[in-house]
Amino acid sequence: MVFLVLCMVWFFGIVALRASPEQVQAELLKLSKQIQESIVQVFPEERSVKYATDVRSKTLTVSLPENILRFKANKYDLSRTARSILDAITERVPDGSSLVVAGHADASGFVERNFELSVLRAYQVSNYLRDAKKKFSSLKIEAFGDAKPIVPNTNPNNRALNRRVELRFGNITLNHWLFPQWLAGLVLRIDEWTTNDPLAKLLVWFVAALGFMVSCVQFYRLIIRRYLLTVRADDEETG
Repeated sequence: MVFLVLCMVWFFGIVALRASPEQVQAELLKLSKQIQESIVQVFPEERSVKYATDVRSKTLTVSLPENILRFKANKYDLSRTARSILDAITERVPDGSSLVVAGHADASGFVERNFELSVLRAYQVSNYLRDAKKKFSSLKIEAFGDAKPIVPNTNPNNRALNRRVELRFGNITLNHWLFPQWLAGLVLRIDEWTTNDPLAKLLVWFVAALGFMVSCVQFYRLIIRRYLLTVRADDEETG
C-alpha cells in the first residue's frame, strides 16, 4: 500500500513539475536577477559577477571573481565582505538544490601551487557554506588550478579575474503548490536519472509496475477480508 502511494506521488509529481525549457530558462534568469540584487545590497559597486544557465540540468552557475571574494595573489582566506556576499547569494537559492564549488587560480607561479590554491579556495567557500543554515541536497568541490582561465593571463587585471570561485547550483526546481521543495527536487532528480539512462528508466518502470501490481493485490485482499468479516458478523447476528 505504501509503495502504491509512492508510485502515485512520483507519477503525478512528474506530470505536475515538468516544465517547458522556456519556463525553466525564465525561472533561472529570475533567480540570477534576484541573486544580483542581493549582491548589490552588500556590495553596491559590484557589476562583475557572471551568470550562466543550463536549461537541461536546471543549473545556474555564478562566477565570483577576485574583486568579490578578495583573493589576493597566493592567498585563499575569505574576507568579511566575501562571507556576506555568499550569504546573500545562498539565501536566494531554494532549499534542496545541489551545489558544486569550483576553484580557479591565475597562471602566476608554479602549476602545482596554482592547483593547490584552487583547492583551498574552493574548500574555504564550501566549508563556510556547509556551516550555514542553507540545506543543500549535496555539496561538492572541484579544482582546476590555472587550467580554465576566462581571460588571458597577460596583465594584473586579467589575472585577478581568473582568481575566482564558481558556484554551480543544480536541481533547481520550479515552485509548485502541491509539493514541498525537497520532495519536488527528489522527484525531478529521479526523472533526470531515468531520462539520461534508458536502462535505469526501464528498471524504475519495471519496479514501479511490479510494486503497483503487488499493492493492488494487497488492497483488494484487504477489501475482500473486510467484506468477509462483515458477512460473518451479519450471519452471527441473524443466527
